[in-house]
Amino acid sequence: MSRAEVLPNRDHKGALPLLALACFALTSCKMPGEQQDFSKLTDDFVYGSLALSPIDATSAGYHMHDGINLDDKLDNLTNEGIQEQRRFYFHFRDRLAAIKPETLSPEDSADYRIIQNQIDLTIFNSNASNRTGTIPRCTWN
Repeated sequence: MSRAEVLPNRDHKGALPLLALACFALTSCKMPGEQQDFSKLTDDFVYGSLALSPIDATSAGYHMHDGINLDDKLDNLTNEGIQEQRRFYFHFRDRLAAIKPETLSPEDSADYRIIQNQIDLTIFNSNASNRTGTIPRCTWN
């Protein structure tokens, strides 16, 4: 049975900003101090968030994460999987709060805002799904 038969067709538009962010992160210069820490945070966020959605990760060309073949996985939409995603995004919200955006380069500052917006949107959507008991409509086609 193929993935298309198991899960409904999903819109993978959410993967495109993450892929663009990954490109910026991989081409940015490593600088001392906070900018180097931010580059690590960016890499961790992009690849970690992609790994939370193996379907999106595979469609974006990211196939292995921490030794796990993402091509063999499906998105975990169980309560446990949703809680794992919430922990991930709350953890990164805390890591991001430790960075002073005014100390970042203009490019890193833009990446900071992109990550911050993605975290806020995902937390908002997960809170909405907790209130209604359903997956937010914007998650599906």
